[in-house]
Amino acid sequence: MNSSRVCVKSQRVSSQAAPAQSSNLAEVGTDLSAMTMALQQKDFVGFIMLKNLLEIEQNMRRIRYSQRPQLGINDKIALCSNIAMPLYVLCNGFYSVQQNCEVLCTPGGVVPIKCFKTSFYHKDSVAMRMGDKLLCKAIEPFSRLKLSNEEFVLIRAIIYSHMVSPGLSDQAQKLLFTEAEKYASLLMRIVQISYGAAPGALRYVELMGLIECVFNAGAKHRQLLTYISNVLDPNFDRVMPPMLAKISTKGPVELHQLLPY
Repeated sequence: MNSSRVCVKSQRVSSQAAPAQSSNLAEVGTDLSAMTMALQQKDFVGFIMLKNLLEIEQNMRRIRYSQRPQLGINDKIALCSNIAMPLYVLCNGFYSVQQNCEVLCTPGGVVPIKCFKTSFYHKDSVAMRMGDKLLCKAIEPFSRLKLSNEEFVLIRAIIYSHMVSPGLSDQAQKLLFTEAEKYASLLMRIVQISYGAAPGALRYVELMGLIECVFNAGAKHRQLLTYISNVLDPNFDRVMPPMLAKISTKGPVELHQLLPY
């Protein structure tokens, strides 16, 4: 099956972005000057996160679900806040395997762990332990499963339809549940065609496990970025637009509130 056709059918993405409906959401999509500031201040981790999260936010603008009515702006913000970090992990994991990388790298070929090791971060043992776990070892399930293009597109569509997100309205939860069921059913059919009935069902279970894995990894990425923004890097909050800073970190916290590594 052609992956581009699956992408069009499963995500129903329009060719043009919808106009901004909220000043907060517009702030996220238009504050590209922050990326320049991140590079000027050599905040490479902030730059990588900003670039990835802006791409995810732009995708959120373009999605058109098959159900009507579409998600409202508050529901989109609630959904994006919950799925942005898992999508960051999923996309980087998939493209890392595509590029034969042994650690996580971005679709553009940037290797985040190298940014850690070549910056002042390498002097902080906590950041390096967390970075090793999340930016090196996190690739293992992706290397083992070796997702096809069709599997990646449909897993991404299922995550974009994640109904268990705090702040979603009842109407949004129903819409997303219907969408997720549709994509999950299509994924099951595809893997059973590719692997056979029983092996395909086993493959499907493994792919559902990967979704849980990326949500867990996404939560731990937020812990790492919270540690960086609160303790290690005073420039982090200055180069990240406030909306994206909220998505990628837990906000101001005490050190004892961060899970130990």
